[in-house]
Order: sequence, then structure tokens, then C-alpha cells
Amino acid sequence: MSLSDEDYNRLYVLFVQMDSVQRKRQLMFFSGILTAMFQRSPNVDEWNNCKRKNTIYLDGEKVEASKLDTVNRKSIVFFTYNNKKSTSFLWTKKGYDDYIQKNGQQITQSELLEFQAMPWFETGYPPQKQK
Repeated sequence: MSLSDEDYNRLYVLFVQMDSVQRKRQLMFFSGILTAMFQRSPNVDEWNNCKRKNTIYLDGEKVEASKLDTVNRKSIVFFTYNNKKSTSFLWTKKGYDDYIQKNGQQITQSELLEFQAMPWFETGYPPQKQK
């Protein structure tokens, strides 16, 4: 299960605009900076995977991989990566909170799409509302 860049760009923008009830009824979920499923630090394998990417963003700023040598992986509260584009996105608590406070629902589409969200797919059908 994968999305073309065109489908991703359209569907992620729509997903961000949905409220929590609408999101729960979907078979696809996007885990991104404005739609985080949960916050957690990467495990050792995930951390190493993030550090191997060609492009790395830390708190929304592009950094060199060597910068991550000075960062404790446990200080990361949210992360995602795109293997196809060899890019990782890492957020510390302060960076994450600052970004959410600054942007919230005021974010432009181009800014939203800059920090990739990871699509998740469910199989089956979402629970239907009882009549």
C-alpha cells in the first residue's frame, strides 16, 4: 500500500482539515507534525535509521547528520521519515510545542507538505455508527 506524490499531497491536506470524528472513520491515517498518533522517542534502530537519511530536519530546520551526534535520542518526542526520499524529521519537546503553537491551523499548504507525514493504512472497514 502506497500513495503517489500527487495523491499524498491531496489526501494529507484533506486529512488535516478533518476533525477527530471524521479521522476515526477513515481507513487511512497520517502521522505527521499536526496529526501525530502519539509522541515517543525513537528506539535505537529507528534512531540509526533517521541518522542515515540524506536529508535531516531537526525541529523544522535542515541539519547535517553530524548534528545528531550532539542530540540524545530520548530528547526526541516525535519523529517520522520517508525512505523513498531519504529524509527524516525529528522534533524535540520544545521544537514540537513551538511549531504547534506557531502554526496550528494557520499553516499554509506548502509548509504543511514540507514535513512529511507517514501514511498508515487499515484493512477492513471502519466501525459504522449505530442507527
